[in-house]
Amino acid sequence: MEDRRFICDLKSHRMIQFLVNRYPDSKSIISLYEKAQLIRPVADEERIAKMFVHSNLIISAWDGLRLVGLLRALTDQCYACYIPDVAVDPEYRGRGIGLKMLQLVSDHLGPEVTLITWGREKEDLWKRMGMLESTDCYSYPRMR
Repeated sequence: MEDRRFICDLKSHRMIQFLVNRYPDSKSIISLYEKAQLIRPVADEERIAKMFVHSNLIISAWDGLRLVGLLRALTDQCYACYIPDVAVDPEYRGRGIGLKMLQLVSDHLGPEVTLITWGREKEDLWKRMGMLESTDCYSYPRMR
């Protein structure tokens, strides 16, 4: 079931609607990722769709019918939550949308769940959220 929440965007005086577990269509996701310059396999629509089908927590931000923010997470709902993607349309940056999406994840999962992310592209957002920096990470790189 979808959870709906709203905030008033003080810059435009419009309501931004946040939806929990509403999966946008692949074309909208790709468009947002391209605008936000999030490096993802945007030329492969099928792979983008799979990324979302296999994620189990999605927060989307909408200005009317326009997708303006998106957060994708993988979680066990009780111990850990990995957040690989946070994207906000550049026209909507600086309005607290990314921070609100992260807060919704935290609220949705509760205080027992550790939020984990990887990558420096959103370092300022992670710090504003109060996330701690860690060097304890190992990975196998993608081959494509």
